[in-house]
Amino acid sequence: MTETAPRTVGPEALARAAMANVDAHDFAGLRAAWHPDLELYFVATGKRVGQDGAAAEFREIFDAFPDFRIAPTRVLADGDTAIVEWEAHGTHTGAAYQGIARTGRRIELRGVDLMEFSDGLLRRNTVYYDGLSVARGLGLLPPDGAAQDRALKALFNVLTRLRGLVRR
Repeated sequence: MTETAPRTVGPEALARAAMANVDAHDFAGLRAAWHPDLELYFVATGKRVGQDGAAAEFREIFDAFPDFRIAPTRVLADGDTAIVEWEAHGTHTGAAYQGIARTGRRIELRGVDLMEFSDGLLRRNTVYYDGLSVARGLGLLPPDGAAQDRALKALFNVLTRLRGLVRR
């Protein structure tokens, strides 16, 4: 399902088409919508990538979460910019994700993309999402408020106090 928008459409339609291509795992549609000098920045991981890096990032997500789905919940657009609030989910039944072997666990997260377009192509995209929710969803960290979470926080607080004493 390659969904590309004509170059004369505004940023809202371009953003919705980009999200539809991600949802469909459609690399041809994604690449067709990317500016040659694409800048993609994932705030949670600190990764900045160009076209090839963006393709690799999406490949890793789709390979790790074969059922990955994403849907915009709100799109605000003006000039050459669109802000897309979204919800996503997927089950880690595929390949490793960011060095984490398959867990079989489902993640659910919300995020926001700040998309900037040039000549009808995605030129710059900053992706904001809750990396802590991903870590908890994968089982890398315990659920918030669980006994393990409380113990981990208590241990961290003890270590913080000890480091403070050592510095004095």
